[in-house]
Amino acid sequence: MSKKYIHYGHSKFDPIYVRYEVHPLACKPNMGLWASPVDTDWGWKDWCESEQWSCSDMNLHFYFTLSDSAKIFEVHSEDDILPYLISTGTPTFTKTSIGDGIDFDRIFREGYDGMELFISEDYSMHDGVFNVWDCDSIVVWNPDVIQEVEG
Repeated sequence: MSKKYIHYGHSKFDPIYVRYEVHPLACKPNMGLWASPVDTDWGWKDWCESEQWSCSDMNLHFYFTLSDSAKIFEVHSEDDILPYLISTGTPTFTKTSIGDGIDFDRIFREGYDGMELFISEDYSMHDGVFNVWDCDSIVVWNPDVIQEVEG
């Protein structure tokens, strides 16, 4: 069975939610469909609850899996993202810097349909380029690989 994800903010999938745009020097793309793995211990809902942040859109959600043809760039550690950094040259105690950007255009050009961050495996990634990625997340920018499923 394919891995299942949950997207908050909409009750049904519509391809209009997914798009790809180039955003140079961005550490988090303003593109694509965002979700968290259903089986993660640290997803979007968990983060909202830990921050006591009231998310009115939690009641609006849908589930999806990815097609077998989906090519997702997986980040399990800082080492995985280093070849895709657009660096500001600011040294930090981590390998990446808050001022660094990710070359999402290059990731897209290499044929990836999205990117998944497993921040719960190494939360120290939050101290660097992933400082605004607060939970295990996936962003998908190819609507053709998204398959809506029942919860």
